[in-house]
Amino acid sequence: MELGVEPEEAVDLLRKVLRIYSPSMREGELARFLLDEMNRLGYESVYMDEVGNVLGSVGGGESRLMYVGHMDTVPGELPYREESGYIYARGATDAKSALAAMVVAGASLRDAGLGDGLTVACIVDEEGSSTGFKHLLKKGIKAGYLVFGEPSGVEAVTIAYRGRVQLMLECRTRPGHAGSPWAFKNAIEKLYEFYRLLKRRVEEAAPRQEVSGRFYTVSTSITWIRGGEAANVIPGLCRAKVDVRLPPGFKALEVLKISRETAEEFTGRNPGVYVDVQAEEWSDAYEADRRSRLLMVLREAVKQVRGRYPKLLRKTGTGDMNLLAGSGVEALTYGPGESMLSHTDRERIKIQDYLDSIKVYRLVALKLLGSH
Repeated sequence: MELGVEPEEAVDLLRKVLRIYSPSMREGELARFLLDEMNRLGYESVYMDEVGNVLGSVGGGESRLMYVGHMDTVPGELPYREESGYIYARGATDAKSALAAMVVAGASLRDAGLGDGLTVACIVDEEGSSTGFKHLLKKGIKAGYLVFGEPSGVEAVTIAYRGRVQLMLECRTRPGHAGSPWAFKNAIEKLYEFYRLLKRRVEEAAPRQEVSGRFYTVSTSITWIRGGEAANVIPGLCRAKVDVRLPPGFKALEVLKISRETAEEFTGRNPGVYVDVQAEEWSDAYEADRRSRLLMVLREAVKQVRGRYPKLLRKTGTGDMNLLAGSGVEALTYGPGESMLSHTDRERIKIQDYLDSIKVYRLVALKLLGSH
């Protein structure tokens, strides 16, 4: 299977992308680099939008297929090095390798006579609040097929993610001297008491699933907490962020409703205690139709490149693909890299896997969009 470009040119682009540090909302240098590179590589209509996404297109007619890769990484620079066929760097796994592969694949198709258009979107803030993809949705996405570049592994396709709700809990009480704890309500203890009640209510409300596995369960976790002013004062304020992951069939709005009702109930039966719940982010679970044309094409492309059909993954995390739940758009997540290394200090990419992913992205576009 042809790569469509010289392998060294493809790897050189990856090296340059990985050497540019670009944590969420600090993607400017990388965005300007990709803007220049996509123009140099022959993309049409290359531009940077209002939030810093960089987009370019190839092919004829309206874009029916969009490749979405994110420019940002989690914070924390890592030393760049190459060893035994691997590149080690921040973003090597999550997910600059997929991003670079999409850019190279698109460039390789500029003279392929595609029947319809392919857009490659290099987006900001995927690791944060999904500012980049939310902006694309707000502007309107016309493509009927989307592939997100994340580390599924070159021989696997992610077809589903659980939904997610991020809550901010706040508990207020009257603070007092720690020498008289019986006289005051401890905001930290009360917030944790409320959290345990909310966790139970959410789990009880989850619909029963016909199949088993972690993907089909609800999980609730405190991920951040702040409270207290001094070592000898009973705290009067505590805040915490709570992460709730949802299986298909359990809507995020239902969790928000349960959270608010539980907060009102808890406040009502605890005089001197005020609990407030605010929703910071939410999205429903997304699960692709296993009969979709996009999945059939992607499976065949992986088989053609790697000699076997890919595994189909249902992940317990959440991605930008979730924002398409209920939209009718066919979407999948695919990209090189070992997802277990995401966000770690051991991020790496096997160069051959990166090159093979370019072939897969190229084949998918050719099969879906055709050629003149």
